[in-house]
Amino acid sequence: MKQRIIHFLQLLLYLLMKTWRAWLAVAVIIVGALWLRQCRDERIAAGTAFRIETSDSIDVTPEEIRAVRQIGQWEFLCVEAEELAELHESHLLGDKHLVRIYQGRLRIGSDLSRLRDDDFQHHGDTLLMRLPDVALLDSNFIDETRTRSFYERGTWSNADRERLYQQAHAAMLRRTLTPARLEEARRTGRQVVQRTFQALGFKEVVVTFREEKR
Repeated sequence: MKQRIIHFLQLLLYLLMKTWRAWLAVAVIIVGALWLRQCRDERIAAGTAFRIETSDSIDVTPEEIRAVRQIGQWEFLCVEAEELAELHESHLLGDKHLVRIYQGRLRIGSDLSRLRDDDFQHHGDTLLMRLPDVALLDSNFIDETRTRSFYERGTWSNADRERLYQQAHAAMLRRTLTPARLEEARRTGRQVVQRTFQALGFKEVVVTFREEKR
C-alpha cells in the first residue's frame, strides 16, 4: 500500500511538472507573438512618419551664405600700372625739379563681406546671385619699394614727396578705373562665379552686380 502511494505521488508530480512546462511554453509563444506584432506595427508607423523623399533642388542655407561672405574680397582683374610724376618750382636762387616713376598693382573685384541675405535666390537647380558691384579692393596699390627717382634737382621735403605720391596715385586711378575696365572686371567675375557654383551642383548660375552709391 505504501509503495502504491509513493508511485501515485511520483506520477502526480510528473504530471504537474509536465503541465507547468507546457504552460510555460505557451506563455513564451504568446509573448513572442505579441513582441513580433509590436515590432511590425512600429516599422509600419516609422515608415509612414519618416518617408525619404528625393529632390533635384539645391538649398542655399544661411551657413553657406556666411561662408561665401567669409571669402572676403574676390579679385576679378589685376592691372599693372606705371606712372611718371613730376614737381617743378622756380625760385630766385634757381629752379627745382623732381621726377619720380611709380609702380602699382590695382586689384578690381567684389567685396563679398557686403553680401545681403536676399542676394541669393534659387529655383530648383538655378541660382540667382547678386554681387556688390566691382571696385578697387585696395587703395594702397603703389609699391613703394619699386618707386625710383628719374630726375632730382634741388632740395625736396617729405611733404613734397607725399604730394608727388598723391599725384601719381590719382593719375593711376583715372587711367585704370575706366568704365571699360570695370565692365571687363564684371564680365570676368560672372564667368568665375558661374564656374565656381556650377561645380557645386547648380546647372545654371545667373550673376548680376548691385549698383551702390559711392
